Amino acid sequence: MFKLITIIFSLLFASSVCAKRLVIYHDADYSGHANSAQSMAMGLKTAFSEIDYKIQGYNIEIVPKDHRGNVKRSALHMKQFKDDPSALF
Repeated sequence: MFKLITIIFSLLFASSVCAKRLVIYHDADYSGHANSAQSMAMGLKTAFSEIDYKIQGYNIEIVPKDHRGNVKRSALHMKQFKDDPSALF
């Protein structure tokens, strides 16, 4: 019984410590047009750094995705976005 109570409290503590997060997928051509892709990413990072990467208790994570000018790879990234329950945009 003691083990069960310990496990329950550990899980409750872990869930309260783990902050909620939202993920922003930045799908761009980081290989062929690296300057443009990095400029867009820098704009996102600058904007979110102003609010410490947090919105209403959610931590914001920016995930760069390099489609390398390939439409099929970009479609794969869209599928990954769709399947991610934490994805914002």
